[in-house]
Amino acid sequence: MTTKHKLIILDRDGTLIKHVHYLKDKNLVELLDDVGASLKKLQDNGYIFAIATNQSVIGRKLASEREVSEVNERVFELLMKFGVEIKMLALCGHAPTDNCLCRKPEIAMATAINNFLGTTSDNTIVIGDSLTDKLFAQNFGAQFILIKRDSGSTFTHEFETEHWSEVPKLVQLIENLYI
Repeated sequence: MTTKHKLIILDRDGTLIKHVHYLKDKNLVELLDDVGASLKKLQDNGYIFAIATNQSVIGRKLASEREVSEVNERVFELLMKFGVEIKMLALCGHAPTDNCLCRKPEIAMATAINNFLGTTSDNTIVIGDSLTDKLFAQNFGAQFILIKRDSGSTFTHEFETEHWSEVPKLVQLIENLYI
């Protein structure tokens, strides 16, 4: 049975935390500005959160599953300092060449999240920083917010921002229009 929980699926690297190429050291994890406060505001307004992340660093043998798990635990710790709870983490550890069905923009992670949390795509928003994240949202039938981390990027989207402090307003706009 599904409920009308409002779900936000978050990308990890470059969206929640500063992008570090092939991140495997938990001590390098740093939340982007205003992430914690913005997510807390959304949580207080009835949203629940999950993370969907491609971590090819495992499949490429550049980090162990344990190292990636420690990075994820550090992200959870930093968010909990703001009172933000992540309800589920979905991770694809395959390399891009593995042609798996779980790597974004495929929707297996989104489906698993929705099945676990009892939510549906029509009340889901994906927040990410890449075209892959946008396609993931589109393929799943969810709305999308782009976090622009590279001002030189040619990729744009209807709902986008460089500042997490603006995300709650964008979520409210999407909710008013589509959810």
